[in-house]
Amino acid sequence: MSRPVWIQKLDDALSHIESWLIGGLAIMAFVIGSLQVILRYVFNTGFSWSEGIFVLLTIAAMLTAGSRAVREDAHVRMDLLAQKSPPAIKKVLTLASILVTFALCLYFCIAGYTYVIFSYEMETISPETGIAEWQSWSIIPLSMMAFSLRYFILFLDVWNDRPIVHKKVRE
Repeated sequence: MSRPVWIQKLDDALSHIESWLIGGLAIMAFVIGSLQVILRYVFNTGFSWSEGIFVLLTIAAMLTAGSRAVREDAHVRMDLLAQKSPPAIKKVLTLASILVTFALCLYFCIAGYTYVIFSYEMETISPETGIAEWQSWSIIPLSMMAFSLRYFILFLDVWNDRPIVHKKVRE
């Protein structure tokens, strides 16, 4: 059974966004990290904001890669019991696991959004990076929304007995 068109379009759109974000964020982190090392150890200087920005870029890239890992069925999970169970029980356990993970990601998305709003209203600025903290914290609700969408799609795929392995996305 093939996927409904809207789910396939959602999956393809997420995949393209994830590919660009992972690549772009990783390259920016690499450039800023390398620049900081060169400035620090060759010229005995540097930027005060570079380490904080490097960490933010790396975290954002890794959270995006985590969302992509759900699509590629490479996400971390404890499934020893499911793997050793008969197919019908394995499906029930897998669906339950996906549902619990989906709920947790959705909770983190909502809680993260609540904190972003709080940070925005407090008008706090990171002393390390000079960036408004709500902008940095936006990584959490955005990435958890991507995770939630991925687990929603995965739930539908498993429910409908569709294969989980995906072909590489063409860029």
